[in-house]
Amino acid sequence: LDQNKNIPVVIMAGGKGTRLSPLTRIVPKPLVPVGEVTMLEKIIGNFYDQGFDDFRVIVNYKKELIRSYMGEVEHPYNIEFIDEDDYCGTVGGLKLLKSSLEGTFVLTNCDIIATLNYQALLDWHQEHEAEVTIMGVRKRTDIPYGVVTVDKESYVTELEEKPFYHHVIVSGVYVLNTTVLDFIPEGESFGMDQLIDKLLENGVNVTCYPIEDGWFDMGQFEEYRKLLHHFGEI
Repeated sequence: LDQNKNIPVVIMAGGKGTRLSPLTRIVPKPLVPVGEVTMLEKIIGNFYDQGFDDFRVIVNYKKELIRSYMGEVEHPYNIEFIDEDDYCGTVGGLKLLKSSLEGTFVLTNCDIIATLNYQALLDWHQEHEAEVTIMGVRKRTDIPYGVVTVDKESYVTELEEKPFYHHVIVSGVYVLNTTVLDFIPEGESFGMDQLIDKLLENGVNVTCYPIEDGWFDMGQFEEYRKLLHHFGEI
């Protein structure tokens, strides 16, 4: 586990958490409680248990509350807060870390808990000689209706009763090499989707590490409830 000590974990904690509104109008998303601790502490604790102890948290919305709360909590890990002055999208704020990061780092959104072996994810990243690894989650989506397929003239060619689809979704957890920070523009809003598009255009290796389960998106109420159930909080 000690080999993870030198791999920084960057947490994007600057968003407004609108999916958890009205809760997040009062409390910033990183401070939403998950049992006895906050979302931010739960995420950090999850990484710390696997040997990571260097955390960089990019903050913006209600950042004073986050800093002041974390300042009162005793913790055994290193944590540094980086202020994003404008809302820079899901990865725009990473540009602020360009001078202080080198090599490989883990990036996570502030509303994702993934119970997986991070060492396996890092090994995968290395073995595939990737610049970015997206942690994907295999999902099945059921359509509760009959689905009609038509041709150009609107004649029905097929009717499928309640089909389902398997796909891999983006989890919000990534492994990145700092070389990709050069592709992020300075001081403007930039999303992970835009970054990936740019990397693919430039022939940069991007891989996907798929997991089956053990992934919770705490950023929406239904998933937040599931998470609390999972940890026996409700």
